[in-house]
Amino acid sequence: MNLIKTGNKSWKILPLILTAGLLFLIALPVSAENIEEKIEKDQQPLIIPGMEPPDFTIVDMDGEEFALSSFYGDKPVVIDFWATWCGPCRAAIPYLNEFAKMYGDDVVVVGVTSEAEESEQAIREYRAEEELIYRMIHDPSREIIEAYAVSGIPTFVVIGTDGRIAKVHVGFSEDLVAVLEETLGFESSGPVYIIEEGYVPPDFSTLDMGGDPFTLSEFAGNSAVIIDFWATWCGPCLLASPLLNEFAVKHPEVTVVGVTSEAEESEETIRQFMEDEGIVYRMIHNPARDIAPLYGITAIPTLIAVDEDGRIALVHIGYSPDLVHELEFALGIMDENYVYF
Repeated sequence: MNLIKTGNKSWKILPLILTAGLLFLIALPVSAENIEEKIEKDQQPLIIPGMEPPDFTIVDMDGEEFALSSFYGDKPVVIDFWATWCGPCRAAIPYLNEFAKMYGDDVVVVGVTSEAEESEQAIREYRAEEELIYRMIHDPSREIIEAYAVSGIPTFVVIGTDGRIAKVHVGFSEDLVAVLEETLGFESSGPVYIIEEGYVPPDFSTLDMGGDPFTLSEFAGNSAVIIDFWATWCGPCLLASPLLNEFAVKHPEVTVVGVTSEAEESEETIRQFMEDEGIVYRMIHNPARDIAPLYGITAIPTLIAVDEDGRIALVHIGYSPDLVHELEFALGIMDENYVYF
């Protein structure tokens, strides 16, 4: 995060810097060539809805030819101008990948990065790591990004089947999928959640096993939350539960809740386990199994730590003997008597 200091000394120095800078600029010789370049740049067409986008043909990173105009009349195209070093770009990419998974048969999705030639391996590794399914173009010549007059990334350019720009969306947005759906006239698929650190988790409301209401979003701004997806028949879960209980006792300021999707008839077994183990944290029995799917749970135990700002701080899958300290570190509530590094 870039912080701007506004102390009195900074404000006293700033006018001097600006004055010196202004004098320097005034002293610069302005050649006819400089003026012509500026006029040419200022006369570049804006990339706005309704206009025809600059066409281009290039070989993508899979060795396939990509000719933008070849899709006109057949499929809309979504172009994402991005870079591996760009934080907002990386935050947006999982949403774009989900969009591609949902509509890949109907829409052409392509990423365009203008990073240096030597960055190609890093781009390929990032694609593999994130399991990106859409096409990717590496254009170190920067011809494409300059043709589209991109001044900030990520920039998403949506082109309709009529070959005209339908929308230009600049910056990261957690509503990216909804924006693209609305632009292309698709029926909304509902919110898309990315279960990774830094993203807002799916909200849910239910009753816990004590009969008290539990709504995840109500804790945002008040308390961090740890959700443990588990089951009584799961060996690693049974090993993790005492450690989670230890954490709950040590950090009562954090809301800890277990969520099990075992069958209705398992309730007595769950209650007996809680009594035998002296479980102090809240428990949700969800035989309807409509909470775990929101989080894409494929293995248990899976623990989701949500910080006080309401964003995911940790996704922890499986048993770990150091679970207590891992949760503390993720939530920034370190034990001064423990060395975390």
